[in-house]
Amino acid sequence: MGNEMELMNATNGSSSLILMIFLLAAVATDIHSRRIPNVLVSIMLVCGLALHVAYLGGAGVLTALVGICVGFLILVPFYAFGALGAGDVKLLSSAGAFLGGWGVAVAGSTTLIIGGLLGLVVLFWQRVGAVLTARFFSVPSVLAATTDAVTIPYSIAIAAGSLLATYQFEAISSLLFN
Repeated sequence: MGNEMELMNATNGSSSLILMIFLLAAVATDIHSRRIPNVLVSIMLVCGLALHVAYLGGAGVLTALVGICVGFLILVPFYAFGALGAGDVKLLSSAGAFLGGWGVAVAGSTTLIIGGLLGLVVLFWQRVGAVLTARFFSVPSVLAATTDAVTIPYSIAIAAGSLLATYQFEAISSLLFN
C-alpha cells in the first residue's frame, strides 16, 4: 500500500479542495441536465495529472495514470451493460488522476456501495409513492405505478465515494480491503 494518497498529503489538502470543486460542478450539471460535460472531466483529469507532476515529479505521472486506469476499469463494465453513462466512467477516471490507483480503488468501492444504497432508496420511494398515490388519491394502481425507467445522477455517488475516500481513506480502505 505505501503512500496511496501521496498528492493529498503533499499538498496539505489543496488538491482535495480542487477535487471537491470539480466533483460538485459535475453533480450540479448531472442533476440539472443528466450529463457530465466532457470539458469538465477533461480539465479535471489534466489538473489532477498536473498536480501530481508538480508535487511528485516523474513518479506523479505514473501515480496519476494508474489512478485514471483503475477508475476507468471500475465503472466501464457498468457502462458496457447500460447501467451507467460514459460521463460517470470519465468522472471516476478523472478523480483517479487526483487519488492515484489505490485511492480511486477505495473511492470506486465506496461509490458502488453508495450508488447501490441510493438506487434502493429511489426504488423504495418510487414504489411507496405509487402505493400512497393510489391509496389516498383514488388512482387505480395500474395508473399510479409507472413503467418508465428511473435514472439517478450517479455523480452524487461518485462525489460522495471520492470525498469519503479522500477524508476517511485509512478507515474505509481497512474496512473494505482487510
